[in-house]
Amino acid sequence: MNNNLLSLLANAQTHEARARQIHGVQLQDIKKDAFLYKIVCAAAIPHWFNRNILRALLPDLQADFSKLYTKLFTLDFVETIPQMQGYRIQEFHRKWILEDLFNKDTEQFLNLSKLAALYFSFSDEPMDRIEWLYHLIITDDQMEATKHFWKIAAKWHSSFFSTEIESLVNTLMEQVDSGRVTGLARGGICFWQGQTALQAKQGDTALQALKIAAQELKKDTELLAETTRTIGKVQQELFHQPDEALENYEQAQELYGIREDWLNKAKTLRITGNLHYSLEQPDRALEYYQQAQVLYQEIGSRVGQARTLEAMGEVLTSSHQYNEALSYYQKAQSLYRKLDSHWYEAQTYRAMSELYTSLNQPELSTAAEQKAQDLELRFQRQWLSEAKNPYNLSDSQYETFKAIFAEPTRTDISWQKVKELLQNPGLRDKMRNRLRKIRSQRDKEMKALSVVTLRHELVYKGYELPF
Repeated sequence: MNNNLLSLLANAQTHEARARQIHGVQLQDIKKDAFLYKIVCAAAIPHWFNRNILRALLPDLQADFSKLYTKLFTLDFVETIPQMQGYRIQEFHRKWILEDLFNKDTEQFLNLSKLAALYFSFSDEPMDRIEWLYHLIITDDQMEATKHFWKIAAKWHSSFFSTEIESLVNTLMEQVDSGRVTGLARGGICFWQGQTALQAKQGDTALQALKIAAQELKKDTELLAETTRTIGKVQQELFHQPDEALENYEQAQELYGIREDWLNKAKTLRITGNLHYSLEQPDRALEYYQQAQVLYQEIGSRVGQARTLEAMGEVLTSSHQYNEALSYYQKAQSLYRKLDSHWYEAQTYRAMSELYTSLNQPELSTAAEQKAQDLELRFQRQWLSEAKNPYNLSDSQYETFKAIFAEPTRTDISWQKVKELLQNPGLRDKMRNRLRKIRSQRDKEMKALSVVTLRHELVYKGYELPF
């Protein structure tokens, strides 16, 4: 160790600073072997690598690949990934190698990123889709990558793929934090960072990310409207700031109107009505619900109409206007019947049953409650009968599936049966990352997590479930 390095290490204030000084010396030594430096840079581009990945990134390497690949593992910052047949460069070292390569040879950095994006583009595995977008987002296909990112994020968000979307956002935030992604792409990533933080009830993180998104997306009215509405949700749900939330909802309504996006404007009006109802302002709530109802009728959204009618019925019930409330619930029930939405129709019947009780009509109350129970049973039978086919479950697996679905807290189902169910090819693609986590827990925890996973990850197949 030379005197200059010793002096630098003595002046370093943190462990990371000292590690970086040592890394700088290591990298200078590696650069003396041009081919070794090439393979090190290629190995740093993705978050993990194996022989096939590096061959794809270095198709024209004029050297003995096998010899270089073996030499790569003599470096102390290269480590094995226990959970998969692959390797990676330790986090800080990878970050510093990428910074050095981007600053000194941006063209080579981008060429390697393009090749990495191409390699991972052929897989539909969530982990590979994330890696594909991570590389594609900094290439000249950034706009196309941004479109794919929004599509995948929205799909995973609506399907309760919470772990996957969190991993997607965190991975792409590396490119944002490095300064390699700006504009609409940065705005989109920050928006979904805000969404995931909202789901995790991390108010400060959510608000900060969404405000950055609003700045970056201000030229796109549609995305700005969605961001503004989500800021309102954060202020309402996490900070309990109704005035600020209402201001953002009003701005979102205006933006959706400019876009002539009447469905989202109606949805925002209904959300605003909900907030007024929570503030014990029933007249204001009904005013916004009525505006939403008009828009839903104009665009032919029967689901929106039914939900809004239910909300109006609830407000009127709280104001002891039972007959008026009953008329709204009856209209909602009729719409749900036309939509063949058994679960929600059942809930309207249950609300009607309570209203009949308040109106001192016990026979009608009992009849409505019976209809609610019948519809709930029909819903469960219909869903369970349809659930088998999309996943191609065997009869025994299907019985296990039904048993867990019917009583999630039961403990008499062996872990082996649950594991066999989760390994079914029809479920495995959705469950692969979750399954690794389940296997890493103790038996009791595995059983509990497997049930949670089945309920929140698997049973969602285009249905709005009551759980």
